[in-house]
Amino acid sequence: MPAVLHGSLVGFESGLEQVGALSSADTAARFALVGRAGGALRPSGSLTLKIDRGEKVVVIEVEQDVGRLNGGALRSRATIEASSDSVCSLRSWVLDTVAVDARGREQHQTRLVEQAKVKSRELRWTGADVGAPLRSNRPVTCEWTWMHAFGELANNDDDGVRHVDLLEQLTVMRSAVRVQPAGQADVVGRRLRVWRMWAHGLPPRHAWLDEDGQLVALVGIQTGWVRRGRVP
Repeated sequence: MPAVLHGSLVGFESGLEQVGALSSADTAARFALVGRAGGALRPSGSLTLKIDRGEKVVVIEVEQDVGRLNGGALRSRATIEASSDSVCSLRSWVLDTVAVDARGREQHQTRLVEQAKVKSRELRWTGADVGAPLRSNRPVTCEWTWMHAFGELANNDDDGVRHVDLLEQLTVMRSAVRVQPAGQADVVGRRLRVWRMWAHGLPPRHAWLDEDGQLVALVGIQTGWVRRGRVP
C-alpha cells in the first residue's frame, strides 16, 4: 500500500486487497458490502450487476441483498432501462423488494413490486393517477446506473462535471447531485481513478475504477460496495 492513501479509501484497504481479476470484457460483476474498518459487515450484503448495452438503451439487471439485525435480509431485484448517454439516465424500471429470513424464505406480506417510467419532466409509476413532477431538466439517475456510467466516463476520458438528480434505491430523490473526477492513486498494485458524487444533504461517495474503466469500489462515509470479481 502507498504511504499516503486517498482519504475516501482509508479503512477499506483490506477489502480492496480481496478484489479479484477484472476484464474489460466483463458484462457482469459481483460486489460485497464492506465496512470502513476493513472487514465484511455483519450483517453483510451482496450485489450483482448484469449489463446489456445497446446502441440507444442500456439494460441493467440488479440483485441486491442487504442483511438485517434479525439475521434475515432485504432482497431487491430490479430490471432497469437507461439511455446509453454519458450518465445512463433512467428511462424505466421494475423493482421487486421482499424481506427474507435467515434461511432465505420470503416473509409473509413483505413483497413490494413497483414499475415506473421517466416521462417528460415526471416520474410516472404504473397504476398511479399522477406522477411526481421533477424540479429540473437534469438527467434522472440512480446508484445502480452509475456503477456502469462511471466506467463509460473513464473509458471516454471524460473529465467534465455532471449535474444530475439521483433516485436512491429507485425510491428517494436527491436533487442537484454533482459528479466530477477527483484524482487517482496506486492502490494494492493497481492505478485507480476516482470520481466524487455529492450534494447538499447527501454524504459524499467515491467511485474507484481501474485502468480499463472497471469499477473496483463505490464507497461512502461508513460503508462501501467492493468488487469481488466476475460473476460465474
